[in-house]
Amino acid sequence: MSCRELIEGGFLASPEPTLALELEDQRNTRACSLLDDPVAVLKVLVEDFQDSDRVIEQRTGASISLIFELEGESGFRRREKATLDELTAKQELVLATGGGAVLDKDVRSWLIQRGFVIYLHAPLEQLVERTRRDRNRPLLQTEDPRKRLETIVAERDPIYRQVADLIVQTDHRTVRSVVKDIQRRLSRV
Repeated sequence: MSCRELIEGGFLASPEPTLALELEDQRNTRACSLLDDPVAVLKVLVEDFQDSDRVIEQRTGASISLIFELEGESGFRRREKATLDELTAKQELVLATGGGAVLDKDVRSWLIQRGFVIYLHAPLEQLVERTRRDRNRPLLQTEDPRKRLETIVAERDPIYRQVADLIVQTDHRTVRSVVKDIQRRLSRV
């Protein structure tokens, strides 16, 4: 595998950050993740981890939900794009990004040019279950979060597939199993 960054992507509440960091930890590979809400274990597994949403929150002193409330989605996306331009230019970095980051043409271009993209696909039912009680996802705060999630998946899945160099199914698999699968498949790249 070349020295391009390893980028992992998936929908809201997918396990990508955990996988990215296990890969980083085990292979000393640069990695990036297209994910909305990374799990806490990320910071433990690797020192050079960045979550673009947390970077935005630290810089603004406001939560993503509050930014959405005050500036709308377009205001948040402007902040996200600027942050991702900066972060994707760095080397030796594991980066988790918001699930909607791929909606921006420039961000897609940066991810493709600056990394090796792995789309970790989780089925809709798992995404619905993982986000069921999460009140920190502004786009899912509707009367019918499942329907909204269906719309998001329908919109983003083709984009993830367009950007991805590798697609890995994560449904009903342990993190360790998916990591081993990715490592096996990367050894052939």
